[in-house]
Amino acid sequence: MGAWGYEPWNNDTAADWFGGFMEKVDTAYLLAEIKSLDMGDVDYDGDRARALAHVMGALGRTYIWPSMEADELDEARAYLITYLEKMIEPGSEFMDAWGDNEKVKTSVEEQIATLKNLK
Repeated sequence: MGAWGYEPWNNDTAADWFGGFMEKVDTAYLLAEIKSLDMGDVDYDGDRARALAHVMGALGRTYIWPSMEADELDEARAYLITYLEKMIEPGSEFMDAWGDNEKVKTSVEEQIATLKNLK
């Protein structure tokens, strides 16, 4: 087995398994869902955006996501990061709905950090 790191996806066996798994995942649907988030109305779809960020945080990395969709993945990830950042801006309706709860803001910030650090 070839391994190039310590993460669960950083070896030949896991990369092969993820390759087979991702053939069953509708990646086009996930990418389309991210692209459908309305940047002009980030307050409306915040909960769906967070769910998408969770899935992308787990699957949207090299050796898991199909390599032929890498460019689309990078664009979708960048869009999702921007969307999440807008959700937690001061005065956003999303944060207002949560009573400006710092735990919610911290949770979204952690999702943003995860997406930014995907490799």
